[in-house]
Amino acid sequence: MPAQKFLEGLLEAYLKDVKAEAAERAVLLAAAGAELLCAHPLLADHAVALGYTDKLLKVLAANTPPPQGESLPSAAVVFVVQEF
Repeated sequence: MPAQKFLEGLLEAYLKDVKAEAAERAVLLAAAGAELLCAHPLLADHAVALGYTDKLLKVLAANTPPPQGESLPSAAVVFVVQEF
């Protein structure tokens, strides 16, 4: 299915750009991915089946600033990643 391949390409490019700290393009890719998932919600299952949930959470946790006084969002991200 072409939409599945497109989503895979978007997610791979997003992960690569976030790791390379190409923030401007990563924001555009994230917006494109969000719009694609809004238009085709069943693609989310495909992304989960390919393991992108784990990859995305790990990248987000690695790019989250260290918690100052255990702030809830940072602690929650670290907890979720540790559970994978």
